[in-house]
Amino acid sequence: EEDILWLAGTRAVRFDYGGTKWASYPGAVGPPYQDPENGLWFPNASGGTVVFNKETWQASPEIEWPVYRSSQGTLWTGGGGGIRSSAGQAWRSHPGILDSIQTITQTRDGRLWFTGKRKDRSVVACYDGEHWKTYTDEDWGKGISLGRKVVESPTGDLWFLPYLGARLVGYGLIRFDGMRWYHYTARDVWRKEIRSEMANRIYDLEVDRTGTVWVGTGKGLWSFDGTTWKPFEEENGPDGRKIVKIIAAQDSSLWYACALTRDVPGGIFRYKAGAWTAYTPADGLAGNDVWTAF
Repeated sequence: EEDILWLAGTRAVRFDYGGTKWASYPGAVGPPYQDPENGLWFPNASGGTVVFNKETWQASPEIEWPVYRSSQGTLWTGGGGGIRSSAGQAWRSHPGILDSIQTITQTRDGRLWFTGKRKDRSVVACYDGEHWKTYTDEDWGKGISLGRKVVESPTGDLWFLPYLGARLVGYGLIRFDGMRWYHYTARDVWRKEIRSEMANRIYDLEVDRTGTVWVGTGKGLWSFDGTTWKPFEEENGPDGRKIVKIIAAQDSSLWYACALTRDVPGGIFRYKAGAWTAYTPADGLAGNDVWTAF
């Protein structure tokens, strides 16, 4: 909004387009969370969090990552071995729900969804403003840990991106429609045995305005229209590539960042109105090993 670009890694880096000036902040690692009421929050390398309010930095060792401001104005964080919240005054603890938090998401109906761990098991917790309800991997698939990303579809379904397993192991994709959990894998749903091992490694997912789910795997792109999974194998598209980032742009186009593998080059692909455009070093791209975009 202010022509400022933030990059996050082992430290936070700030680039001011107006003044063409770089600044580096050791200890603030990312990616950050943009609080509508209180600047930018970063995980702190020494523990807790640190917030930047456009002028000064303030460390908050008692506030653990992640941080999220609900539409009601309440600040939700980790800390004290569980979930904490503050409506602007004293902090309130919510014991026994989660031991640690990985993501916090608010859906359009106002409910808050938390992914995390309790006694070393993956747990999803929902808070409706009064009551808590929890789900475990007994509901969606034992041993599958959720929490890399949570996306709400236009129909209200929640899509969960599991953590990747060791080596070439992948756990597919999880959907919750409010009543039932669904587990999608390449082997038993997509019927692509030849590529099931890498196709189960989901690197990113996005839901467009029509409700179509787009999934980037280690072996290409898939879409789901609510009924059928479809692999994208069109000419000039990212077929067989390792798709690590998907962006749904405001002009209804979709952008895909593809990483380099031993067999297939990466690059950037754009999909709009049924047509693909590929961007490679021949078009001016700095390299063909692309791991993120925004």
